[in-house]
Parts: sequence; C-alpha cells; structure tokens
Amino acid sequence: MASIRCRFRGGDVEAETKRNSLIALEDLAQGNSWRGAVLLLGIIMLLLGLVIPGIIVLAIVGLWSFICMAIKNWCQLYKRAKATGSLKRGKWEEALHYAGPLAPGSKFWWQFVGVFFAGSHWELARQWLEELGPGEERDFLLAVALLGQREPKAALHYCPSRPQGTWRTVAAEAYFQQRDWKMVLTGLRSPGNGKNKLEHAWLRGASYYYLKEYKPAIRLLRQVVDQGGSDYGKANQLLERALARLK
Repeated sequence: MASIRCRFRGGDVEAETKRNSLIALEDLAQGNSWRGAVLLLGIIMLLLGLVIPGIIVLAIVGLWSFICMAIKNWCQLYKRAKATGSLKRGKWEEALHYAGPLAPGSKFWWQFVGVFFAGSHWELARQWLEELGPGEERDFLLAVALLGQREPKAALHYCPSRPQGTWRTVAAEAYFQQRDWKMVLTGLRSPGNGKNKLEHAWLRGASYYYLKEYKPAIRLLRQVVDQGGSDYGKANQLLERALARLK
C-alpha cells in the first residue's frame, strides 16, 4: 500500500504520503485459455512419442504467448506510467482515466487512496476504503477520513472500545469535535508521547478551558503555545482568555 501518514494539528486532520516512483506491475497479462489448451496438446504429443511435432507445438505456443503478452503488457505499462505521472502532479482524475478499473487493495489502488488523503479529499478516500473488507488498517483510515469530514459519531463507530496508541488520539479528536469535553479528558488521562504529545496537550487544555477549569487549561495551553507555534494558533487565543478570567 502507499505509505499514508495521518496526524492532527489543533484538531484538524493532516495527511501525507510517501512518494513511490515505481509503477505498479500487478494484473499484467497472464496468458489465456486457448494458449493453455494448445500447450496441453503439445505435452500430450510428447507423452505419446510424437517428439518433433510436440516440440514444434510447444515452440509455437511459447512464441505466441511471448508476443501477445509483450504487446498487452507494454500497453498496460504505458498507461500505468501515464497514470503515475498524473498522480505525481496531483491530477488524480486524469490518472484514473489512464489507470482504468483497479482492484481494491492493490498497490496502485492504494496510491490513489494516498493522493486522496494528501489532498484532503475525504469523501473520495472514504468511498474507496469502504470497498475493502474489514481490517484494522482500513478501519483506522476510515475513521480519520470521517474526522476530516467532521463526522465524529461515524468515526467513533470504528474505534475500539478501549482505544490504545494512535486510536486514543482518534477517539479524543472525535469527542472533541462533538464538544464532549469530559470524554476527551477521560480518554487522555495520561499525557501522550512522541508525535501525539503536543496534540494531546491541546485537546486537554482546550477541554479544560471550555469546562471553565482555567488553571489546568493555562498550564497545558502555555505548553502548546511555546512548542506548537502557528500550528496551534487558537491555543494562544484560549490562553489569553483563560488568563484574563483568573485576574
């Protein structure tokens, strides 16, 4: 699949993909039943002792297969190359025209989904992901796409009952969008770590602010302002308001 990295900044969804310059080679021509039948005939002739005719038949089948598959595969590789170039330029509609029907879950299919995420085309990403069977990776990306569409209730449907790791962030973001501040704080009792630590501080600080608990809100929002900069512009506004209310 395309490497899709999802993150949150001040409650907004951001995504990026690891660019893949290779052309997806799955679903190339694999031969057809007629060539298979002639190949079987050549093998039977060899088994019956008709060595020279059998070899001739096998040679014809081999040449036939090579020419047919070379022509078909070249056409398909050309279209895939055109589609890949269009995807790199962000022209996914043009790329889809060249790519034609794609099997859900194939490498090239995932490249399109990655472009949808990177471009914040959340509705398209959701529609494509819904074509896949259930799975944790698919459910996680679906939940993120739904948050991008501001549909927190639907996103929570995919969250585990006891979210851990990045699922904790997804669930907290969903409750934050629902303005359920107490549930945000319940889900984020302990500070996050790594890439989610600052986002968790924002979610908790803003939730404390809206619950009118200004002292913990000030402590957390000051941390967000100092470390988050312009990514968390609203944190500075809430911090100033919280400080004013404690004077």
